[in-house]
Amino acid sequence: MNTGRKILIAVHFALISALTAALLPMPANAVQQENTQSRAYLEEQLDALMRDGAIPGLAVYVSSPNGQWTIFKGVQDLDNSVPVGPETIFEIGSNSKAFTGALANCILRVAS
Repeated sequence: MNTGRKILIAVHFALISALTAALLPMPANAVQQENTQSRAYLEEQLDALMRDGAIPGLAVYVSSPNGQWTIFKGVQDLDNSVPVGPETIFEIGSNSKAFTGALANCILRVAS
């Protein structure tokens, strides 16, 4: 599996995880604790995904009613060890179809 494909899988996993977490109900007094726990859990999962899938780098943005944060991990350029950051561009190609379908499904669930 090439590096680009591994990055796409990681981004897809992170997006689906974030969308799922955003739709779960959360008591108001647990929001701060949930944010800390959710971020720590997501970072652990991303670390494992990167390690097991030999993924060099990724970026994840999470936005939910309970908060927002961005995670940058790894490198965007293996030859020069350029770290992933806010200016990194990832090619997603045809994976946008899966994102659109997942998002449409989430919207339909919330609406019903």
